[in-house]
Amino acid sequence: MSRLNPIIEDYKLLLVFRNVGLQLLQQLKAVMSSPPYSPYFKNLTITDQNELLFTYLQHPFRTGIAVYFNHSRLPKSAQIATYYTPEGKSGPEEIVSYGFDLNYQVNDVYALKDFGEPYLIEFHQNLKKTFSDLHIPLALRLK
Repeated sequence: MSRLNPIIEDYKLLLVFRNVGLQLLQQLKAVMSSPPYSPYFKNLTITDQNELLFTYLQHPFRTGIAVYFNHSRLPKSAQIATYYTPEGKSGPEEIVSYGFDLNYQVNDVYALKDFGEPYLIEFHQNLKKTFSDLHIPLALRLK
């Protein structure tokens, strides 16, 4: 009888989560590049590191996917999160994050096709609070 190798099993599971996460990133990019959001979200790129890089009102951000394990075989959680690294700060500030599962359910409420707009609205609201807390001006340099 063959034993399951936990390294291989966890890697397979991570690949499945990565594929779901990449679809979320692609959907988010599609929403960002469509009206009414396209004037505000620029330089949209999905990298080889499975991150969506973009600028919003001339400020750089990155959105990535992460899977967190507990002590069992199954992941504790998976999330898509957007970060900002202010100048002079050592680490990034999380602006917004939504959990997702292998059934393409996002934040226990949304499906793959409809999570983008609520995510961007919450991103904007949290960004105002984060910039206020860090005393960073939200310059409106629209081009």
